[in-house]
Amino acid sequence: MHSYFTRGALAAAVLLAAAPVAAQSRTPVRSTGFILGIGLGGTNFSPEDGDGTTGGGGNLDLGWGFTPRFAVLLGLNGAAFEWEGVSDRGNEDMTLAHVDLLARYSFHSPTSIYVPYVEGGITRRAFSSNDDDVPLEGESGKLEYSGNALTVGGGINFFFNQALALDLGARVSLGKFDTIKFRGTSVTDEGFELDATTTRFTLGLTWYPMKGRQ
Repeated sequence: MHSYFTRGALAAAVLLAAAPVAAQSRTPVRSTGFILGIGLGGTNFSPEDGDGTTGGGGNLDLGWGFTPRFAVLLGLNGAAFEWEGVSDRGNEDMTLAHVDLLARYSFHSPTSIYVPYVEGGITRRAFSSNDDDVPLEGESGKLEYSGNALTVGGGINFFFNQALALDLGARVSLGKFDTIKFRGTSVTDEGFELDATTTRFTLGLTWYPMKGRQ
């Protein structure tokens, strides 16, 4: 996992260094309208009680910019990791998914290729075992947890041209996984609640196809 983040950091450094050169002193115009973002990154899962874990995955953002400064985004993120102690046999291969509904404020400047932003909103999180035979209290089956969270984040766009930007961002989600589903049966009870923080770092590209509109 350390090598994964080392390679990611090196790739980010190269791309960030190349962004001003690629821009070639063009004046970027952040558009209103449709926004499409894709990226790769890492996700850290940290339960309040117990050890955390980290995995890699991908991100997809779909959004609409009402002004060059204000936009709303629907974010989809998935990551895979191993979690120790979730079942009777120890480590389990798990998949963690986030669905975000976020508002973003960009610190827009019509003459800068660097555009920082902050964002916040609500998130639905779910993680599940990749196997259907997870042993738990003498029985085996598919294990799933889900719940809602509040998310805050931020990042920076480095514009290559008027429509395409390198996006380096992070999102932190805080809340409870309050529904457990095992062997097809869902239970929502305080005794099954799992407080956890998930932190996502993403390096990707954001496309603003409706360039030229301010």
